Amino acid sequence: GSPSDMTSPRATVQLLRAMARRPDFPVYREALPILGIDGTLATAVDAKSPARGKVQAKTGTYVVDNPLNGNRLLTSKALGGYLTTRSGKQLVISILLNNRMLTDADGINREGRVIGRLCEVIHED
Repeated sequence: GSPSDMTSPRATVQLLRAMARRPDFPVYREALPILGIDGTLATAVDAKSPARGKVQAKTGTYVVDNPLNGNRLLTSKALGGYLTTRSGKQLVISILLNNRMLTDADGINREGRVIGRLCEVIHED
């Protein structure tokens, strides 16, 4: 949660591309949560989503309490990994949502579904 932990989508994609060139990459990729199937990505899309099962990626979430108004500040909701488009093209993706005020208890899940929807759009080519 410190400034030294910050990254950019470009740096994340560079890291993920480097991982894809490693001899142990298949093991690494298989360990990643799958969109709509498991982990924190299980509920990011509906069961009938065309992108379900087509994204293997890691999420990250960082939230702080905002003492000024009693709300929570989602400083970052991130997704980085690998996406297969409908046409079969393999993509490396990094999606970052930063500094979103959460005004209700479902805010973090809602933002996760926004990222899921972005994956659906990208999946469609």
